Amino acid sequence: MDFAAPSHQSRSRRIRPTVIGFLVLGLIAGLLLLMGGGPALAQEPPTKGGRVLDSLISEPDSLDPARANLLVSQYVLGLLYDRLVYIDQTGRPRPWLAESWSVDKDGKEVTFVIRKGVTFTDGTPLDAEAVRYSLDRYLKISKRNADLGPIQKIEAVGNSLRLTYERPFAALFTALDFSYLGIVSKTAVEKSGDEFGRKPVGTGPYTLKDWKAGSTLLFARNPGYKNLRADVENKGAPYPDEWQISIVKEEGTRMAALETGQLHMSWAPFEEVPRIQKDARLQIFRRPKGVSYIFLEFNTKKPPFDKLALRRAIAYSVDSKEILDASYLYGTVIQAPLPLGVPGFSAEVGRQYGYRRDEAKAAALFKEAGFAKGGDGKLRDAAGKTVKITLTTWVAPQISRAAQVIQAQLQAAGVECELTQTDAGAFLAKLPEGKHDFDLMRMTFPDPNGLSRMVKSPGRWNHYGNPKLDPLLDQADATMDPDRRMAVLQEVQKLVLEDAAIIPLFSDDFMIAARREVQGFKYDGTGTPMYYDVWLKR
Repeated sequence: MDFAAPSHQSRSRRIRPTVIGFLVLGLIAGLLLLMGGGPALAQEPPTKGGRVLDSLISEPDSLDPARANLLVSQYVLGLLYDRLVYIDQTGRPRPWLAESWSVDKDGKEVTFVIRKGVTFTDGTPLDAEAVRYSLDRYLKISKRNADLGPIQKIEAVGNSLRLTYERPFAALFTALDFSYLGIVSKTAVEKSGDEFGRKPVGTGPYTLKDWKAGSTLLFARNPGYKNLRADVENKGAPYPDEWQISIVKEEGTRMAALETGQLHMSWAPFEEVPRIQKDARLQIFRRPKGVSYIFLEFNTKKPPFDKLALRRAIAYSVDSKEILDASYLYGTVIQAPLPLGVPGFSAEVGRQYGYRRDEAKAAALFKEAGFAKGGDGKLRDAAGKTVKITLTTWVAPQISRAAQVIQAQLQAAGVECELTQTDAGAFLAKLPEGKHDFDLMRMTFPDPNGLSRMVKSPGRWNHYGNPKLDPLLDQADATMDPDRRMAVLQEVQKLVLEDAAIIPLFSDDFMIAARREVQGFKYDGTGTPMYYDVWLKR
């Protein structure tokens, strides 16, 4: 999933950068209580046939789940591959290719019973050995293999798959729903070798029919497909005959194609949403409780943000609603340090321990940190030196506007704030050096384990550490019982906010624009688009 990366909308006027940090997918990219949007689904029976005309703003790097790194690849992989489990709208794992599973008493061994009767599109059977091969291959060659946690062994035992862990890993089930962990055909991989990314074979609803580099990818329905998920209505092969994805980099071109019917679907640029909503030919599928959020994170190892009072003063100096309205436009202001749609997000903890702009509290905290306003309204330390800080982020329309608003808000509070912006790749490459003051970041990750990746000592940028917080993070990551895990996460979020390690601003929505002909589209529990029930109204 997308870690520390621009959203699809934030790339609306440029090609999305390649994988960024835990960026991942770069698509989608925690869980949701209610998904979708636009008008209610039609009551008439779905119509079979036709070709869905979809679009992406850049080309997938590979259709091999173990080698794909771009977020746009994640969007496409779901057409080709099924996974062991899926995450439902409450954030709980449900059976998919695995019909059931069990966890041993110490939480270190998870055994999945693999469904019988499932076949890859090359005709070979899916069994426990095929799944073992697929996951083992992912561990060996994927840049994302850390998603599977501290795994020690993968074994096929009869018709079961056994995963043995060094320690319990609660994020396992969410990881297994990532499209990057789609199950591949061993026969096809060995036959195609390095070309498998262009000749993919899974058990999914579609097969790759044609790929014109830089132009289009065409997928044909898998006529023998059986949908094993309980959250879809169509249990058989897809309704459309084909699903075509065109690579259309320019926002204006995509919108024009949508309006004229040359496209059925496209990611919706935020600024275009009001116009789309007024167009009777179009609709918006909106994901209001997503798995992404925008936040500030401080380099607490470097002055001046080694001072807790200063971090808190900055937090009370910014207005999240003003930032949201000037940048991403559609989203929800949050105070808790998890995306709105991720299990464990606590609005109550946010209300009790979070931050909203409060000039009086900010002034008191600036004073506690040793700074006072001079006659020119600028904050100075005891030696008379002005407070100068640098906010670092990447270049993209929405995030740039957000950074500019934050800069203005801090300057109004008396803080001299400079902006440093580079392309996303350079931005994330520089952060581990630990020379920055604070950064404006976006994270997309559907599991609360994302918080551990950010703030567990020494922090992902070597920027933070709290010996009181680390044991709680370890406990949350190792608690296999969902209810007990949520309780621990309450304490985690409280400590993160009390220490002002990161300052949550808002959780942004994700929206897809579509022609009215498109029916049955929705998002799953991790916020990923679902294709299974889509059909074209004629």
